[in-house]
Amino acid sequence: GRLLEDDGTTSYFAASESCALATIGADFVREVAPGEIVRIDAAGSAADMEAAINPQQLPGRITIRNTGLRPWSADNVDVSLEYYTDAGGLFSVGGFAKEIRDFFGSATRLATADSLAEVGLGPEYAGWELVTQFNLPGVARVRGLEFSARHSLRPLGEWGRTIQVFANATKLELVGSQQANFTAFIPESGSWGASYHRGPLSFLAKWNYRGRQRGGVVTGVNGFQYSQPRTTVDLNAEWQVRKNIGLYLSAQNIFNVPEVLLRYGPDTPGYARRYQVTTYGVQLSAGLKGSF
Repeated sequence: GRLLEDDGTTSYFAASESCALATIGADFVREVAPGEIVRIDAAGSAADMEAAINPQQLPGRITIRNTGLRPWSADNVDVSLEYYTDAGGLFSVGGFAKEIRDFFGSATRLATADSLAEVGLGPEYAGWELVTQFNLPGVARVRGLEFSARHSLRPLGEWGRTIQVFANATKLELVGSQQANFTAFIPESGSWGASYHRGPLSFLAKWNYRGRQRGGVVTGVNGFQYSQPRTTVDLNAEWQVRKNIGLYLSAQNIFNVPEVLLRYGPDTPGYARRYQVTTYGVQLSAGLKGSF
């Protein structure tokens, strides 16, 4: 909580229940996240950073949350060209560019007793990863091309009237500092497939592709963590029992393609790059849906 004192200064408080702040006239600021450490000094001033401790990470990871982090802003340019066919199909191609100011950067280093003392933690966390986030100077750029197509197979004959094929793809170019946090951007992605609809029955088969995606810094290899490219397949089926009632069945990642994480730097040999392989199984869902 935050309280404006009579002398014009601001003090901060922590309470187990937010309702307790009202008893002293303090304003509620935010909840404290699990594992988070909030520093408030003897004068009641809030620290500029908070730390979240994650012992599940190997080595342990301490994330320093920078409360002075400014939101980034961007100038965007988007252009696209679309063509609609007489049969209801659509073909489009486009491009875009973003000039981002105050973009987020992140840095990871091994914690020492001195760096831990700066954030109010003891030397027992020495050797853990210490992660900080900040605003980057200058401009980061994201440029991209997009393609999309959707059309029925009716031009091939009457049999194709019930079948529609589709495809879309995106290619990004990420330009910025090595410290730029581009983890939310996937450089290459796409999907394609076909749908069938006749009477009360409809089916959909969809392939999804995600290219290699760079994650956070890994100090142990002087490099980064990456998600390995993968392609998954989803299936959906629906039967319209009545006008307002339908049954559906869906299956995601029917071949149970694993998610593979790699960790490597410039000196990491190929056989040592694989860090983690995770499988989630085939995700099935079925049900009844309707409108009344």
